Amino acid sequence: MAGARRARAPLKTGYVELTKMCTDSRCFRVRSAMLVAVIVALCGCSEDISGQVTKAWSVDQIAAFPDSIAVDGRVMYISASANRDFMPIAPSDGRPLSAGVQLLGLTNGPIEWTPKDPVLYVILGDRMWISSARSQQASYAASLLWEFSASDGPKWGPGAVVDIVLEFGVAPGNRCRIIDRQVEISRSE
Repeated sequence: MAGARRARAPLKTGYVELTKMCTDSRCFRVRSAMLVAVIVALCGCSEDISGQVTKAWSVDQIAAFPDSIAVDGRVMYISASANRDFMPIAPSDGRPLSAGVQLLGLTNGPIEWTPKDPVLYVILGDRMWISSARSQQASYAASLLWEFSASDGPKWGPGAVVDIVLEFGVAPGNRCRIIDRQVEISRSE
C-alpha cells in the first residue's frame, strides 16, 4: 500500500515495550506526559531527608512535644523501639540503628484517614537522626492503628537512651508530632 507506514520492531527498554510509532496528537500528549513524569522523577523534586544526622531541636522544643494527640476526636499515642543488630551475620561493629513506632489508639476501631509522609526523628543528646518512615496499616490488634519503621541510622551505642518523634500529615498543611521519651537502644545478639 502506498502511504501505509511500515511497523517498527519493538524497542525493549527494560520495563516498557514500545511496539508502535504513533503520530496522532493524543499519543503525542501521552508521550509528553510520560517524559515530564520521568524528568520530574529523575530531578528528585521532593527532598529526600533519609539518613540525615543533624543538630537536634532545643530542649524546650522537645519538652513541648505531646505524648498523645487527638485527631477527629480519637486520642492516640506511640510506642517506640530502637535497635542495633549484632547477630553473627552482622558486621563486627553491628548494623546501623533501626527504629520502629506503633501508633496506638485509646479506643478501638479504624481511623478514617491515612498518615501522610511519615518521618521519624531519633534524638540523642544534641544530635538527631531524621528518616522518612515506611508505614503499614495494622490489622492484627484493635488498638494498633499503624506501624512505622526506619533503618540505616547512625551507629549510636546500644544502651543509649533516645527520644523518638513521629511526624505525619493528617490533612493538607496539618502535620502532627508525637513523642515517646526515654527509649533505650536495644542490642540483638
